[in-house]
Amino acid sequence: MDYLKIDGSFIRNIVNDPVDRAMADTINAWAHHGLQTVGRVRRSDEVIGELRALGVDFAQGYGVQRPRALPAPPLVPGVAAQAFAGHDSRTAG
Repeated sequence: MDYLKIDGSFIRNIVNDPVDRAMADTINAWAHHGLQTVGRVRRSDEVIGELRALGVDFAQGYGVQRPRALPAPPLVPGVAAQAFAGHDSRTAG
């Protein structure tokens, strides 16, 4: 494991709730003994600013970027397109 995600329930009120801020700070400090941290953010520049102030490494969620579809996998010669959908024609009987 390389990352530890700080749950959104601690991040949501980090600006106004000193207990949530202390929890996020403690989780972040603990995780930095070998891990990088990710904070789950909704739509708030203030929350992103608090995460930066705490030293959280990454932010995830609508506050950073709206979700988007994954790109289609590249086609590999000799591998059926169904393999990506969970059906591998090489093992079908």
